[in-house]
Amino acid sequence: MSLPKPRFCNEEWLDMKPTDDGRLCGQCQKNIFDLTKHSWKEIEELQAENNNSLCGMYHPKQLKYWGQEVPKTNFVHKSVLAASLVFGLGTLSSQESYAQIADNSPLIQDSLSNSKVNSPLQDTIPQVVLEGEVRTIIKGNQKIEKLPYVNVVLKNAEHKVVKGVTTDLDGNFRMVLDMELDTLKKYALEISYIGYGTKRIPLSELTNTTLYLTVDLKESVELMNTFYLEKPSKMKKIGRGIKNVFKKKE
Repeated sequence: MSLPKPRFCNEEWLDMKPTDDGRLCGQCQKNIFDLTKHSWKEIEELQAENNNSLCGMYHPKQLKYWGQEVPKTNFVHKSVLAASLVFGLGTLSSQESYAQIADNSPLIQDSLSNSKVNSPLQDTIPQVVLEGEVRTIIKGNQKIEKLPYVNVVLKNAEHKVVKGVTTDLDGNFRMVLDMELDTLKKYALEISYIGYGTKRIPLSELTNTTLYLTVDLKESVELMNTFYLEKPSKMKKIGRGIKNVFKKKE
């Protein structure tokens, strides 16, 4: 993702004066563009033309899927999925009933026992699992936001990259490593994201083969010069409309 995600702004969209292509912020006097109906490609092109200086109002889904087009939902697809789920649950119920009968038979039980005893050792290569979530705390409303597409890189003592993964849409990552704990203790994780400061986490204190990390990244003010507003909900618009009616009567 080449375009940094903008910072959250506390100003209210509904309080701003309408313009031809958005609204005028009374705090900074910048034009806030309505980008809720724009595709990701259009947003990239607009920001590129303006040196990434446009502040805008985005739909929550645009912010969630930042860096890509928002997936389109299909009503027919949802209906088929629901029907498939109902059918699948019925089939699963029948299979579970059969499995309970089969597993209780002496022949099956003996077969399972023998397979466990005679199976070769599988964990010949030690595995270490590093997993966790990457998030940020939005200034202003103190809301915790999970960060997708964050680079999580494992580096050795010479600062060379050994392995790397990226976080999913929910900000989660998982890295499976085939190496000894003592070797891994000389390594470090580096978590980086455009518009945020890089965080380095040494693994010298690693004691277990499974480690879960919660990583908080801070915005880099030097890299961020744009802000975003979330599109007001329908209830908020209705509430503001009612409020304006009473103001006019006064």
